[in-house]
Amino acid sequence: MVFNFSVLTKDSPKDPDSVEQPSKNSFMLYSEDSKKNHKFNWYWAFVFGAVWYLLFYVAIIPSFYYFPKMLKIKDEESHKGKFIGERAEKDLFQLASIGVKVVGSQEYFRATTYLMNRVQEIKDSARLDLYDIDIQLQTADGEFFLWDSLISYADIFNVIVRVKPKNVKSEAALLVNSHYDSEIGSPAAGDAGLMIVIMLETMRVISQSDTPLDHAIIFLYNGGEENPMMGSHAFITKHPWAIQAKALINLDSAGNGGREILFQSGPDHPWLMKYYHKSVPSPFASTIAEELFQNNFIPSDTDFRIFRDYGGVPGLDMAHTYGGYTYHMKFDSYKNIPQGSFQLTGDNVLALTKSLANAYELDDIEKYKEGHTVFYDVVGWFLVSYTENNGVIINTVVSSVAVIAIGVSLWLMFQDITIFAGTYAMNIFIMFAIQAASILIAVGVNLLVGVIIDAIGLPLAWYTSPWLLFGLYYCPAFFVLGFGSACYLTLRKDNPIPLRFCVQVFLHSHAFVLALFTIILTAMGIRSAFFPMVALFFYTISLIMNLATQFYKRGKLWIIPHCLCQILPFWFYTYLSYAFLVTFIPMQARIGPGDNPEILLAIFTVLFAILFAGFLIPLINLFRKTKLLFSVFAIIFVVFVIIAATPAGFPYKEEEAPQRFYVLNTNRVFNEFNGTVSRSESGYFVMPVDRRPTSVKKYVKDFDKRIDLKDDCENEVFCGVPLYSGRWLWWGKQGSYFIPGPKPDYSNYPVIDVVKTDTYGNTKKFNMNIYGPPTTIVFIKPLGGAKLKAWNRSNDLFEKNVEPPYFLYFSYADSVKPLVLEMEFEKEDGNMDEETVQIVAAGHWVFHKDKYTKEFNEFLDSWPKWTYQTSWFASYESWKF
Repeated sequence: MVFNFSVLTKDSPKDPDSVEQPSKNSFMLYSEDSKKNHKFNWYWAFVFGAVWYLLFYVAIIPSFYYFPKMLKIKDEESHKGKFIGERAEKDLFQLASIGVKVVGSQEYFRATTYLMNRVQEIKDSARLDLYDIDIQLQTADGEFFLWDSLISYADIFNVIVRVKPKNVKSEAALLVNSHYDSEIGSPAAGDAGLMIVIMLETMRVISQSDTPLDHAIIFLYNGGEENPMMGSHAFITKHPWAIQAKALINLDSAGNGGREILFQSGPDHPWLMKYYHKSVPSPFASTIAEELFQNNFIPSDTDFRIFRDYGGVPGLDMAHTYGGYTYHMKFDSYKNIPQGSFQLTGDNVLALTKSLANAYELDDIEKYKEGHTVFYDVVGWFLVSYTENNGVIINTVVSSVAVIAIGVSLWLMFQDITIFAGTYAMNIFIMFAIQAASILIAVGVNLLVGVIIDAIGLPLAWYTSPWLLFGLYYCPAFFVLGFGSACYLTLRKDNPIPLRFCVQVFLHSHAFVLALFTIILTAMGIRSAFFPMVALFFYTISLIMNLATQFYKRGKLWIIPHCLCQILPFWFYTYLSYAFLVTFIPMQARIGPGDNPEILLAIFTVLFAILFAGFLIPLINLFRKTKLLFSVFAIIFVVFVIIAATPAGFPYKEEEAPQRFYVLNTNRVFNEFNGTVSRSESGYFVMPVDRRPTSVKKYVKDFDKRIDLKDDCENEVFCGVPLYSGRWLWWGKQGSYFIPGPKPDYSNYPVIDVVKTDTYGNTKKFNMNIYGPPTTIVFIKPLGGAKLKAWNRSNDLFEKNVEPPYFLYFSYADSVKPLVLEMEFEKEDGNMDEETVQIVAAGHWVFHKDKYTKEFNEFLDSWPKWTYQTSWFASYESWKF
């Protein structure tokens, strides 16, 4: 190869594809083949992509699935004061072996007894010379409003242990809570037996410690969370120790172990994050998760809400999310818990419990109530946290510096080329507009893809094959994000701005959009504004480095600082992306048939594509055959759509990830005001909980005889079906159906005993007792213009302006208890001889599988093996008074 020295001046002709555009009067060493080789060969683009994938694979996967070595019981002597994972594992085996611990079942009582015995064993082995340990079994009645429903309970159990260091005068205590009751049909090893045994081992280690803590710890082994959240309400509103609880660690699950994520903190107590930050060895936390949860993107709830709303107790809310495919199923078993979960979560919870129990802030928490916190871990390696006010400052400074650096860069590039200012400004504006439009179009295209995928009958194709998301959603995003710039650079052959500068301008444009987005989110008070800020921060660093070294104008040297500064944010965003997928993909099969899960995944994937690939995609313009390279993404998308339509895109797998349905063998009776029965029928109430409600039509017995609930939803209270939860109110109208069949073989249906009625002018009073099984739901609908004026239940119904019909969830755990109702209705016309109120009593027998009829079992057996039916039998009987 022959090299020549050439002097290029500012008047020399400019080639946008040249290797270098030197400053005026400078010497340049270049090849005679430079024009031909101004871009990398196209095949190096695939190497470029492979390098970034390799960076993801070697760092993110090991970090996400990292577990410390489990300590064995035999290691205890050499690891004094350490969490012993094997002991927690053995405890879980015993607890999960008890079976399905639904409130009121025999297994529920056995689990309560097991925990009472276990905490007594821990007390017997404790340093009673250093600690006072009190054990109580709470049995409580109460009621509260949740999800626009009245939750009423009787005889709910809580096992409560207070570990208090001797000679500690402070009455303040740390509350640690989890629940041992089960969802219907589930042995609840993950939700939340794992957290219960972690609490047991944490309590054991602390009670044997030679160094007492500064405050007491109350361990609440909660006996009623699934019912819902009765145990936490019973403690915080009924127990005398509740007033001592000044801070909370709440432990729950939406999966089967893995890493526990901190997804709620406070509110308004940033000091809590300070202790999490300095004590937890394996942090996994994000403000994004908190704000998503609090805005109902996650179809779950925790006791944290009750402690916060009814006790004013601030705290930290942590939950496992791995393995959510079998959440609330019989497959939530001991064998499906990753063994490393015991040690990892145990180490974290023990360290956090000890740290918070020593917090001086517990003595006067109101003194330290000073706003929210921004927090996020970086690939599980370390935690970043700061106050919301500091977050505003950081976001503003980073965005401002980025915009200034972009302006300086554009000005210096202009100084380095010969071009009219107006022409330069117009080209810069066009490139900024193309990049901004590419981002907006990418979001729109992904949403359109989500709508189309759903419309052609392929929702959830990625459910058990998450790799499909790459082709279905990431590739369209990559294509749109880069194709606009590729077209501009290849079509503008006369572009007076060198290629290297054009690529940098597209990167600047992307950074400018992120800066604008960061400022808008910050102004809206969204703490998750840190999300785009991180990408902007690292790009700004690389930009400043290139400006300082003048690499930006020296061929391709500027790529080196740029790519090096992209590694950490690439890891940061791909780690979050992976964690999001692990958490949210299983949840999309239980959000109800009325919601399109493709929309959430479409938004999620394009946002992460913008963040982890937005500063990499423009670099593809430095390779030959750019438009063809970007077209590869479009081709991959088409191929993946075809794959999604094949059996490879079938969402469900037997036992591993079955499709969920609620199936209730139901008897329905409708009594009229005159005492006649207008309807009496029985069969199976089927409620799908995902986007493919009719996937089983080829298999289920008598599926073609199903009755849509549309008419019943218009004419009957809550669609004329025995809804089990206030959260079913919308699901009952979306895809549910009734299949005629035999009625359940159970005679103890709910009855209403009207004790007394009194009429005073335009007012009528009813005193009645409703008897039913341990779980009985009552619907109340005023008729004929009547209004409920007063009753003997919670006044929250009036204070919260709850609209009729009213939903009452009543549960008792021990002896048969009636729901006592005293109601006073008022009519403006004063005609109290006509119908005034419709009352529905829906009985639910949720732990009586031995009472299933032969026909019900045959019906369940007709369902395909890749489905899971949460089943029981129920009744729905309506009366008008």
